[in-house]
Amino acid sequence: ANMHDGALNIVTLKKSGAKTLDDLADKKVSIGPKGSGSAAVASDFLKVIGLYDKIKISNLSFDDSASALRDGHIDAFII
Repeated sequence: ANMHDGALNIVTLKKSGAKTLDDLADKKVSIGPKGSGSAAVASDFLKVIGLYDKIKISNLSFDDSASALRDGHIDAFII
């Protein structure tokens, strides 16, 4: 059974220098709160593309991710 169809969005700012997925290597990326469906999907996606072990993962809420991105504490977040 299909449980959920939806887009995976990666949000960053121009100043991060990230223009491609590979550019996220060595960056700080929030994938959503621990235990959330968003964090599970983002983790699976990052593992499939080989980036999971190459980024610094944070588990911030979506509001906190947006604030942390704005304030320069993370380089990107996945929603």
